[in-house]
Amino acid sequence: SLSGLQGIYNVVGLIAAAFASGAMLNAGMGYRGMAWVVMVASLVAYVLPFFGPTDDPKRVADQPTPPFFRSVAMSLSNRPFLIYTCSRLLFMFGLLLIVAALPYMAETLLHVPEGEAGMLSGIALLSGVLCVPLIMRMAKRRGMKSAYLFSMTWFTATTPLLALMAVVGDYHWGVWAMRGLLLVTGVAIGGLFALPSAILSTITDYDKAYTGMDRQGMYFCVEGLILKAAYSGAPAAVTGLLALLPEHRFLVLSLIGPITALTALIANVIFRRFPEEEVNRAVAAAQA
Repeated sequence: SLSGLQGIYNVVGLIAAAFASGAMLNAGMGYRGMAWVVMVASLVAYVLPFFGPTDDPKRVADQPTPPFFRSVAMSLSNRPFLIYTCSRLLFMFGLLLIVAALPYMAETLLHVPEGEAGMLSGIALLSGVLCVPLIMRMAKRRGMKSAYLFSMTWFTATTPLLALMAVVGDYHWGVWAMRGLLLVTGVAIGGLFALPSAILSTITDYDKAYTGMDRQGMYFCVEGLILKAAYSGAPAAVTGLLALLPEHRFLVLSLIGPITALTALIANVIFRRFPEEEVNRAVAAAQA
């Protein structure tokens, strides 16, 4: 339940950002104005945790603390963590390819202002947040692995249809068709944001069962460092391809959906090897 709420808060923030970015671009603020808004929001987000609850240092005072690099190596040697992280890296990379390409796709394929990208992103995210309760119910009934695989499978099946932007863009109803398609595609986003924290928490419990140490912070730290590759790599890939192949801009943008589906498919195949039963048995045995 806590993980589901965290996922909802994450998606709600992204929805607000998506619609606000489109509105700011259409209002003529430009990317410089958006940068100022991001700076202020980041400053507020940086200060807020100081007013929240703090952990009790006595809780882990008597536990051994491995050196940093050894702790990173221990995290990467955890097979469930490695499977989960590699899968999520590819899944996030695919999602961020679409996010980075949407402004260009809106202009080139749909022939509308780039601010429409905010509307398209917001619709997909809104669909995701509405589906979070359904995804969490599926996770409780069938397990988190099944629910996460469902999200990736749905994403893999629907993102190739984004190539239809190149077909419907010449029609006046093309924008509405793409809004409807992204509303369907966004169902997968609910699982992408609601489940990872819950899966990673289970992995840290699994680690504690074998090492006797609480290393949640280190696991979230390592995961964050690895995911930065997706956060920076996806926009770089989109802009790099457009810069290298300017004469094939239409084709490159048309292929973003199928390329995203390929990364999601690989992520799906990797995560199928996640040993959920082994993890749950070890955690249950440690808590008995």
